Amino acid sequence: MVVAMGYSVTVSAAALMMEKLYGELFAARGIPEAIRLGRKALYNDKNRKAYFNEVVELEDWLLPVVYANKAVICDCSRLRLSRKNSTTARRMRDIDLRSRRIPLWVGT
Repeated sequence: MVVAMGYSVTVSAAALMMEKLYGELFAARGIPEAIRLGRKALYNDKNRKAYFNEVVELEDWLLPVVYANKAVICDCSRLRLSRKNSTTARRMRDIDLRSRRIPLWVGT
């Protein structure tokens, strides 16, 4: 399965989409529902940062797409951060959704 943007998007749109997507996945929602809610977040907040800190209003809510050739079950609600695995703990510290620093992949 691939989650992508159908066209070029702003960093602020990608950050908003990923924040909502990960938040919904960790709230035990399925991937289609998480994508739908991410699109809805983009639809409800159309202001995007452009060059030179200019804010523009964009209709980019339809750009997030999912490609899959079979059903994928993703239950992130059971994931917990353990102190036993310090490497994972260090990687998880890099996920800071409030400052919009979101890694592309977290794992071993």
